[in-house]
Amino acid sequence: MGRKHVADPAGLTDRPRRNTDLVAPPGVADGVKRRDGRLYPGLTAAKVRDTFLDIVREQPRVKVLGEQQPGGAVWIVQRSRVFRFPDHISVAFVERPGGAGVVMYSASVYGRSDLGANSKRVDAWLSELESVLG
Repeated sequence: MGRKHVADPAGLTDRPRRNTDLVAPPGVADGVKRRDGRLYPGLTAAKVRDTFLDIVREQPRVKVLGEQQPGGAVWIVQRSRVFRFPDHISVAFVERPGGAGVVMYSASVYGRSDLGANSKRVDAWLSELESVLG
């Protein structure tokens, strides 16, 4: 599974494929095509991480494979419903001035187009995080 894996999405310098999505708070992964994420004022990266992982573990066909190092980027695989194709998701939790945030990179392993699946996943997971953390 290793060759498509991005260990730390906060360190991305390029997104060569179209079938990916990257969301990061301001000041992280600048210079890479990405969507802006938000910061959660008054929360630590550890609190955001724990809440996020609780949400992700409830998602269908998801396996949390582990983290690069304790407190580091987390590697997740979610498989498609019908054909069980894997998508790799790397998530880092950062502390910035103004709060803690999520850096999430979601990438399809197969195909040139994901028909928006990665963006939908990222939006859904972050929306649920938003509803829990406020």
